Amino acid sequence: MPAKWMVAIITSVLVAGTAPGNDFLTEDPQVTVDVSRTDGRLLMALDGDVWLLDAHGGEARRLIESNENLSFPKWSPDSKSVLYISEFGDGAALRVRELGGAESRPLGNTDFDKKDASWHPNGERVVYASDQHDHGLDIWETDLPTGLSWRLTSSLSDELSPAWSSNGRHLAWITREDDHYSIMLRLHGEPETALLHSTVSLSSLTWRPDGSLLTYLRHGNDETTLEMAILSNPVLVRTMIEGEKFIASPVAWRDRFRLLYTADGRIRSRDFEDHVSRPVHFRAIARSLAMPPPPTEIPQRELTVDTPPERH
Repeated sequence: MPAKWMVAIITSVLVAGTAPGNDFLTEDPQVTVDVSRTDGRLLMALDGDVWLLDAHGGEARRLIESNENLSFPKWSPDSKSVLYISEFGDGAALRVRELGGAESRPLGNTDFDKKDASWHPNGERVVYASDQHDHGLDIWETDLPTGLSWRLTSSLSDELSPAWSSNGRHLAWITREDDHYSIMLRLHGEPETALLHSTVSLSSLTWRPDGSLLTYLRHGNDETTLEMAILSNPVLVRTMIEGEKFIASPVAWRDRFRLLYTADGRIRSRDFEDHVSRPVHFRAIARSLAMPPPPTEIPQRELTVDTPPERH
């Protein structure tokens, strides 16, 4: 009888995992939105990436993906380019990508933080807040064709949330000095003036398309409200929306009668004279599910063959 013998079969098979098909993002506490003035499509910052969404919601498509955290995307006036903030470590840079392009390009000096960016209506300049000097945040502007940048404000306070009027003639921004905030307005050819003052934080300034008013968020101790400053003489301040958990981002105007904003992790749509908003539903595959999970290695197996038959 032949001696007992053993055969060892070592198998190293890589099996690709399969992500579940029914796990989607339908809200995000940091979601922001912008709307195209040309066709109504929406840009979202969601799950650290930039997404494209039809005008009335639905399935979202990841437009720009990065290992960095991407936020606050903005359509160019002709809806052919996207401006967004890329956060890395303790810094934040502005980047621009043409729709359909494979690469984004940095905007301005990347050695300094930039925030609260928006387009000039001519589509060739971008205005933003930056700490490129040692006395705090100033309002800067960069010309895209040439790459040249220049400073628009130079006070000792911090200047934030700059926004050009839709005709490109008037500039508004928020100043912060200690715990006091002001909304400033510089009409074309005139010195800047303060429209209103606040002892609580203000943010997210934007113009109504017809130039009749400015909207902004007022961050109180217990509640954040969306307010408007009507550019009459004197300026009238009115509360537009309250009782919601707003995300600190400017509202996006479809036109002078309809606006979009984000609150409670969702996109909301509202007519200017309405008192009730409507949700814009979306569904997006989370970043963790967009890529296949890492392969799983099957452990080695040892097979024993005992007393094989004799050959004749």
